[in-house]
Amino acid sequence: QILAPTNGVPPEFFIKDLDGMLGVQRPVSELPGKVATLIVPKVELTWTNNGDNLPIDDHPQTNTANGQLLGKRIFVGAKTPSETNPRNTVLLKIITTPPLAGSNVWLRAFDVDDTTDDKGFDNESLVDSNGRAGGDNYFYQLLPQYGYGGVFVASGSPDHSVVLNSNGQATVEMRVSMQPGDNYRVGATVFPTSQLSGMSANTATADGYVSPYTDVVRGGFNGSLSPVLTVWRKLYLEFDSMGAMPTNGPQANFDTGVVRLSQANIPAPGYTRITTLSRLRQYKNAYQSGRFEIAGYPAFPVSANEFNIDYNGVPFHYIYIQGSPGTNIIGQTFKLTDDDATPLGSQQPRTMPYALSGGT
Repeated sequence: QILAPTNGVPPEFFIKDLDGMLGVQRPVSELPGKVATLIVPKVELTWTNNGDNLPIDDHPQTNTANGQLLGKRIFVGAKTPSETNPRNTVLLKIITTPPLAGSNVWLRAFDVDDTTDDKGFDNESLVDSNGRAGGDNYFYQLLPQYGYGGVFVASGSPDHSVVLNSNGQATVEMRVSMQPGDNYRVGATVFPTSQLSGMSANTATADGYVSPYTDVVRGGFNGSLSPVLTVWRKLYLEFDSMGAMPTNGPQANFDTGVVRLSQANIPAPGYTRITTLSRLRQYKNAYQSGRFEIAGYPAFPVSANEFNIDYNGVPFHYIYIQGSPGTNIIGQTFKLTDDDATPLGSQQPRTMPYALSGGT
């Protein structure tokens, strides 16, 4: 047992000789020549998913210093577009060896430094603006009442304590942010007179500094640290594919008319100007990049169209097409389609996963 310091006297280690092996129970400093074995319990912290949330897996980024993985990652957010569950809670499992049944474990969550490579990637400090200091989770900037390092659900605070079960184990629930890139680490100890209250991730040169890169706390810590837990989000991309437009009815995406004149090489060689008195759309280039079709002829690309009124007040249209259908089309019915219909029906719907730049 560690006795708390009193009147400036440092803490002492006190031996409880329950089996009478030493014949006395008093401070070890008063036991000259006696030998005892001190067993320090190991506290192991592991992250696991809560319920049917996505599994907690390894963070793919590695520590540039030693090549080890930078902890774990949690994918937060609903699984489906219709779901309202944010799925931003995670379970922290505590195991003691040898089992400390019925003992207390004290916990504190920390917002450790963002592990983005400042020089190799974030050279403008847009992701990590404060160097090696922690306290840089974006969620804290939005809702500071939730604390830098996330909160334990049972306490509503970054600080929490739990009683171990008969197997020397316990599981606690912690809530993280919805902001990808936010990262967390938890310190745990079985000693009530621990340094948890003096530990921080905010000053890299201070005693008690909690780093994302090492399990060693500057100045020492009589406890354990969890792996770093980083928030990730999945980005859902929806690819909508439209079918071909209907060929009749109010949704048909074309107009019809009758050819009045067909004049070759206007406005340039290889082009034809079609004149029609039929009722068409009156704004300029409404059919540009569309198609001009007449039965028995190939479809002609439309380069431009314009609406005019002659001296007698009669409206007419010019349609400029690429190609030379000749004058035999005069008096025939044409179909005029705008550019919206050009790609429709010509591409197959994309199947998922669909490869994008940088991933799938």
